[in-house]
Amino acid sequence: MKALKIIGAMVLLLAIVYFILPSTAHVERSIVIDAQPDAVFAHMNGMNKFHEWSPWASLDPDMKVTFEGAEEGVGSKMSWESEVQEVGSGSQWIVESIPNKFVKNHLTFGPDADPTEAAFTLIPQDGGTKVTWTFDAKDMSGGDKIFAAFADKMLGPQYEQGLSNLKKLVE
Repeated sequence: MKALKIIGAMVLLLAIVYFILPSTAHVERSIVIDAQPDAVFAHMNGMNKFHEWSPWASLDPDMKVTFEGAEEGVGSKMSWESEVQEVGSGSQWIVESIPNKFVKNHLTFGPDADPTEAAFTLIPQDGGTKVTWTFDAKDMSGGDKIFAAFADKMLGPQYEQGLSNLKKLVE
């Protein structure tokens, strides 16, 4: 009887924790690059260019990457497959592009995932460009809620690395 009470209490506790976990995730990182917005924009307005400075590209040199659709702008798409857990498999494609100002991507991870969003905002600043990279996921459920709770700790360092890679490439 005591074991059943303990199990019941654990199930109740897990249910409470699950319901208080966030169902959305937001990650945001910025960097100032000593280059004009058009020079920076050129490296994020196409998936083949993004792959050159992506923080995930260096995690798996054997990653299988395919590009399709437009070379630049809306419709530019990249899909990848990797055995490395931090890279995984998925697709990313540009859904909005405002020259020298903004690029929005949709991403899916795995075969049946709902799209999440990532965006780059470029703002002229002190003779250079402030680049802000954001990630947003909404209506997360199941195990994804655990990811939502730790998204900033998991993605933040990778976004910082990617922005650093971009800065080195552009400058």
